[in-house]
Amino acid sequence: MSIYSAAGSSSSFESSGLYSEWQYKVTERAVLVKTIEVFDENIQTFLSSLPSEVEDARQTKEEETLTNNRRQLGYFIGVTIGWVLGILAELNGQDLKTIPVPDWLFHAGTAFYGYGFSGYYLLEGQLDDPDPGCGVPDLTSTLDRFPALSQLPGTYSNLAAQDGTRDPYQILQPKHLPAMLQFQLKILLEELRVSLSCISSSLESVFSKLNSLVQKRLSLTQDLLDILHQESKIATSLGYSSI
Repeated sequence: MSIYSAAGSSSSFESSGLYSEWQYKVTERAVLVKTIEVFDENIQTFLSSLPSEVEDARQTKEEETLTNNRRQLGYFIGVTIGWVLGILAELNGQDLKTIPVPDWLFHAGTAFYGYGFSGYYLLEGQLDDPDPGCGVPDLTSTLDRFPALSQLPGTYSNLAAQDGTRDPYQILQPKHLPAMLQFQLKILLEELRVSLSCISSSLESVFSKLNSLVQKRLSLTQDLLDILHQESKIATSLGYSSI
């Protein structure tokens, strides 16, 4: 066998090995893309459920406030009746013109002391307005400020359409790299807690699930980037690169 023949066989064997590896990567990518599609469906379903989750938390907070206000009102009425009856008992049979000033001050102090327990709720109108102060509009406006995260299928649609002959890092905007969006996710969650602060304690499990779903999706996206990058290098070696 000549040197040229041996070199040709070696080159052919190497190309065959690279092609097999490429085909394996293509199959691996296809499975990963299907997994990502399932995650995207789950995320979109979860995002669609957020308004109802927020509204439920808001209504629960309203009911808690109303219950508390009714309790405070009942307490206020009881205290008021108590000090009024107490003062009337003290004044029973007495000539109001002859009651000493210290006694008047004592009765006035008793009245203000009782009113001080729950007067705030009446003065501030809390019994008439149990609205927590935040809700679905705050959720929507916050999510709208993070379209890359709230619309992940659109953000990464170009990656799913790749055939492995082009380096994915050349087509993906740097701001959409998984590491960048993981940072944006932290900001989003903090802003959600602030914008929904009136009911955020009731939504912690919701925030946690959102974080888990999106973090996993971004992790899968990084896996897809890695596979596409490896595919593009093989495609270049085989002369199939679309660059």
